[in-house]
Amino acid sequence: MAQMVLLLEKRGAGAAHAVAGGSVIVSQPRLWQAFTEGLAELTADRLTPHLFTGSPVEGACRLARVLTSPQSCVRGGVASGAGQTVTPGRTNL
Repeated sequence: MAQMVLLLEKRGAGAAHAVAGGSVIVSQPRLWQAFTEGLAELTADRLTPHLFTGSPVEGACRLARVLTSPQSCVRGGVASGAGQTVTPGRTNL
């Protein structure tokens, strides 16, 4: 997964954050740890990882809200801070 993020970065995605979610990565702390370590190594800490623990629909709705907001940057609780968990139903910024 970290390599896919690196590929997107190389293609000009211009992101500062990488949000992962879903029951597999949420329920397996070692998988999350491997992803964050791989991301840090491959991107030289240029991207901040975030773990979204809500349902996929909630995450999609949050992302849509963020992308359609006038500020159109990381807002509305999609990101929370360095390697932290994004809490569903709460604004973390």
